[in-house]
Amino acid sequence: MMELRDQKCKAHFGDDVWSLAGSKTKAIFNFLCGNHTRNLPIVRYNKVFTKSLSCPRCLELLTVNFADLQQMASCSARGSYEGG
Repeated sequence: MMELRDQKCKAHFGDDVWSLAGSKTKAIFNFLCGNHTRNLPIVRYNKVFTKSLSCPRCLELLTVNFADLQQMASCSARGSYEGG
């Protein structure tokens, strides 16, 4: 991991600048910034969810017949239980 970090930082900052950086400065680049990574789980979830929606069977299941829903909503039948 540290070798990859060094390669990326040398490419970004330049060999001279990176070689002058102290160990404490270099250690800062060992971890991901919480501010910049807080949305990564949300982005990943959205990608997985969007991919699952492209499944033809999933799209079929998500298709709603609004006429049926309207009929169910206007139904005046009431459930009851014994003793109530």
